[in-house]
Amino acid sequence: MSGENPNHIFPDGESPSSSDPSVEKTIFTLAGGASLSLAGKFAGRLLGFLGDIAAARILGPVLFGLYAIGWTILRLLSLLSPMGLDKGVIFFAAPHSGKEGRAVRRIIDRSAILALVSGSAFGLFLFLAAPWLSVAIFQKPDLAYIIRWFALSFPLSSTLAVILAATKITLNMKYAVWIQDIFQPAAGLFFLLLFYCLGFRLAGVLAADVISFAAALGLGILILRKLFPRLHDAASASPPANQALLAFSVPAALAGMFTPFLMWVDRLFVGAFRPASEMGVYQAASQTSVVFGIILVALSAIITPMITPLHQKRQIRLMEELFRVSTKWGLYASLPIFIWVSFFSRQILSAIFGTSFGSGWPILIILTVGQLVNVGTGAVGPILIMTGHQKRWSLLSGAALLANIFLNWCLVPKWGVMGAALGTACSLSTLFLIGVLQIRKVLGIWPYDRRYLKGLLAAAFSGIAFWILDSAFSPDGILSLGIVLLSGTAVFLIALLASGLDREDTVLLTTVLSRSPFRRGKEPQRTDG
Repeated sequence: MSGENPNHIFPDGESPSSSDPSVEKTIFTLAGGASLSLAGKFAGRLLGFLGDIAAARILGPVLFGLYAIGWTILRLLSLLSPMGLDKGVIFFAAPHSGKEGRAVRRIIDRSAILALVSGSAFGLFLFLAAPWLSVAIFQKPDLAYIIRWFALSFPLSSTLAVILAATKITLNMKYAVWIQDIFQPAAGLFFLLLFYCLGFRLAGVLAADVISFAAALGLGILILRKLFPRLHDAASASPPANQALLAFSVPAALAGMFTPFLMWVDRLFVGAFRPASEMGVYQAASQTSVVFGIILVALSAIITPMITPLHQKRQIRLMEELFRVSTKWGLYASLPIFIWVSFFSRQILSAIFGTSFGSGWPILIILTVGQLVNVGTGAVGPILIMTGHQKRWSLLSGAALLANIFLNWCLVPKWGVMGAALGTACSLSTLFLIGVLQIRKVLGIWPYDRRYLKGLLAAAFSGIAFWILDSAFSPDGILSLGIVLLSGTAVFLIALLASGLDREDTVLLTTVLSRSPFRRGKEPQRTDG
């Protein structure tokens, strides 16, 4: 099929063409970074899942529910504690990358110090407020102990966020992948099992989290010093003042914070209004549903540093093709998993977390619908933020967060965990559908065209395959469920290949298949025209 979009006219009167060398180069960069990032995200999520499984089995539903509340507080506030400096360091340093090394290093140093101060302030506040939060908000006095452990992580996680963002300036994703997606969760799992063998239960699980952040930060600092040594090129540009850095970063922090808040605030309502055992089940289902978010995060990780230079150079055609291809393949990667979850949600939760968690299957299905809409609309938030529309995205995501809080406040006391899932899925879907319309309005780019029909047709064949496998075998173990997933995904890919790949699909797949996240391979050759 043609790559043109009949509903959009570019300023130069041309539609994007994947045969254009500049478009192909952009797709090549996207594929190279995204393939590594996606592999790392899935590997990291697997390690994280193993950690969740180990924690759930060590602690049981009640203690795991309390742990989940503390974990959610950490993840929510750690989005704000860097004050958006992880985005600011990319926005200000990316234009100088490869040209003015001293300016880049000074921006990174300044951002990291500010993030350390901010994270320390957040951690101190949470440590002191832990008794009040545990009693007044959650009515669970034992929660204070857990919250105080997690408070120790804030200075570490805030500084680590800036350092990881700084490594992405090079458009080489391997550093962030190894530190954030492989090393940190692997260290957490290692210390969790070590402390368990030494006889520690809850304290061991909590200490493992803190130590893993400290270890990842140390490794990040070592890599950063190698990537950006302290250069002394006196002619380099001066870094932005703290006021200018924070003027961009703080609104960007709010814009980037509201969306994850929207995804996770439901857990706080479940923790406040429902027993800890229900919170444990909800946490298991919610954590499983975010596998779709991993796909989008992996794509966004490489898109984010690419968008700002393209926007500053007014290369709208390349921006649209980048948006389109990344969204299309994010959806392609998600559809087989979504269908699999829809058929086998109870078996998945029971096989992974234990039979006592299988009752969360309706929650899992509802939340995956919201996550599929998230992936199917593409990197909406990063694109708006990195093109200078962070305030617009902040308002949109803030409104969606308030709507989700209101829905959870009304639905959770009445419908329990089902109400939390429905409120979150509705709010999440609405936000991203409005967001993609806003991108078309303010930037004039649109991710959809007729090429998506191939993926929808392949999904239909995949759904038939899953239905046949379910009827014939009724899989219920991890191994059998994994075989079914691979089989249904294979049917999806075969149907997609049979319908004929577009040129940008060939470039992307060739690049992805030629790269390994664990070794440095030969770069595929890029053709022109």
